[in-house]
Formats: sequence, C-alpha cells, structure tokens
Amino acid sequence: MTSVSIIFLGVQAGGIAASYAVENFFNIIIWVLYLVGNAIFSHKFAHIGACRKGEETCRVLTGTMAFAWINWSFITIIIVISIAHMNVVGASPTDPGYSEKRENRERV
Repeated sequence: MTSVSIIFLGVQAGGIAASYAVENFFNIIIWVLYLVGNAIFSHKFAHIGACRKGEETCRVLTGTMAFAWINWSFITIIIVISIAHMNVVGASPTDPGYSEKRENRERV
C-alpha cells in the first residue's frame, strides 16, 4: 500500500487526517511555496515587457508567470472557503472537514 492510499484511508475514516487544521496546514504550505516562487520568478523576469514582440521565449515566460499567479490566487480562495465553511457549520479546527453535522448549539 502506498502512503497516498494510507492517507486516503485516514480521510475516509474521519480521523485527524481529515480535519480542517490538517487541510489548511498543507494548503498554507502550498500557498507560501507559490508566493515565494512567484515572487522570485516575477523579480527575475521583471522586465519581460521589454522583450521583442512575438518572440516565443517571451510568450512562454509571460504565460508561465500568469498561470503561476492564477494558481496562487486559487489556493488563496480555497483557504478562505475552507475557513469560512468551518465557521458557518460551527466546527472546530480538529473536526472532520466538510461535515454538515452541526452540534446542538443555539444560534443567537
């Protein structure tokens, strides 16, 4: 059995591996990696606009930079949605992620 299969078994079982805290921890790690990589990439190729028009290398670098920032923004949105969902259902960070089961709490 591979380690990925073991992780999925833990998620299906509803253990700590399926919690909001673990999900957001790994999403934040990916978010930081994207942010640092995009910042370095954007700084290194800051003057890409000065490239000759239509040159293949310039188009590839511009497209790569754009998709890297788009992916970073998607990860940001995923983190915000996960935290918002946790707050809406009244779950704690250690509760299983994306469960719709609310505890018997009075809403004010």
